Amino acid sequence: MDERQLHLVAFNVPFPADYGGVMDIFHKIRSLARLGVQTHLHAFTYGRGPSRLLERICASVSYYPRERSWLRGLSTEPFIVRSRRVPALLKNLAAKPLPILFEGQHCTSFLGHPALDGQRQVVRSHNVEHRYYRELAQSGADLPRRFYYQIESLRLRAHEEHLAKADALAAISRKDADYFRARLPQTRVEHVSAFHPDDKVASPLGKGSYALYHGNLEVEENIRAVEFLIAEVIPEVPWPFFIAGKGPSLALRRKAEHLPQVKWVPNPTEEQMERLVSQAHVHVLPTFQDTGVKLKLLHALHKGRHCVANPPMVEGTGLEGACALAQSGPEFVQRVVELFDRGFDSESLQRRELLLRPFANSLNAKLLADLVFEA
Repeated sequence: MDERQLHLVAFNVPFPADYGGVMDIFHKIRSLARLGVQTHLHAFTYGRGPSRLLERICASVSYYPRERSWLRGLSTEPFIVRSRRVPALLKNLAAKPLPILFEGQHCTSFLGHPALDGQRQVVRSHNVEHRYYRELAQSGADLPRRFYYQIESLRLRAHEEHLAKADALAAISRKDADYFRARLPQTRVEHVSAFHPDDKVASPLGKGSYALYHGNLEVEENIRAVEFLIAEVIPEVPWPFFIAGKGPSLALRRKAEHLPQVKWVPNPTEEQMERLVSQAHVHVLPTFQDTGVKLKLLHALHKGRHCVANPPMVEGTGLEGACALAQSGPEFVQRVVELFDRGFDSESLQRRELLLRPFANSLNAKLLADLVFEA
């Protein structure tokens, strides 16, 4: 193995890898290391502190605070970008002239800066961010947050022109890659799928005894999904229905008080979550935002049995054949009921292994390394 090195600028400290964006970054670092690529990690301490594990697996780790003063919002630059414009980051990137991987539009304030001339610069797109924020603005958030999301969406849309300064862009989904190719026709755009915890498909055969939804329950997208399940699906499902994830609010939990089959697992440990995922019989995964790639879907397909999802969850992934698809509440109920009568067999496992091959971490690490280190 060779010993290539790169700078990786992360919008948050990517460990613990307990939600989608940081999960992609952490397992990317892990997968690149297997190719002999050394990562100099630059991470913003957004609600998280230093990580000894990251300091062991990276060549170096530098931490930066986000400048979250409201004055940072008085700019045409998006707040999620402007708040990460820390001079120490630019100084450290320029001091060691290596290729740079900017994780997300969030981290691109110094993209194309004259101090970084001669360093190859690649942007990893986790989403079409302006669409994500526009959909947040249309969610059930309170009025001030909806206003912020709408303004941020407009600024992110305009800021996409800045991404043309990159030598290349690595989009997390085929749909996003198509968008950026049309939006930035002079920029090289490649599809490099999501990195995730699973290096092989290990879905157990047979039957489980409960249904499961899991996700970060502090995120409005996931809160909306749970509210949909509580209102339209779970009342018609007679089996235990576990809802697991980070930070479920008391208000959300109270919405299911009348449903005795609901079992909450707040803030599960990694071991608890792995057990829940592997022992469930049906994963029930609706989403109302067709952005990026949902890592909860990849994890459920690698480690769980049957999966019911709606079209936005699988759009552009090629994984439609790995899930039972439903749109409305009654359709979700019907699919869950059908699958509870069906064990997960070896034929289903073989079909899933075939469909998940494009999502192999080893494959995508090589694609990304070739893009970053291209001569």
